[in-house]
Amino acid sequence: HDHESFIDEHVRDGYNINEIEEKLKSAGFSKVRAKYSYGTPGKISWKLSMKYPIIMLNASKLFYVLLPIYFLITYPFAFLLNYLDVASHHRTGTGLIVNAWK
Repeated sequence: HDHESFIDEHVRDGYNINEIEEKLKSAGFSKVRAKYSYGTPGKISWKLSMKYPIIMLNASKLFYVLLPIYFLITYPFAFLLNYLDVASHHRTGTGLIVNAWK
């Protein structure tokens, strides 16, 4: 059984997918697989599950009471969008999912 190393990175702006693959290979990883994440479905899910609730909470403390209802309505959509984001191939994105094996 091959000894396997797994790296999951969220990469800052400035690194592209080819640079990350090259850096990992030069660090001794024999196989590298990278794909973009946070494509369009992931960005929409993030807005529904993080951005909008924070904006609402900053606007009024009343939203602490309404937040459970908001999440009951939006969670199924956010979950589906996250699944689509991970299962899809994106040409660009704001994150990378990287698998690397030694």
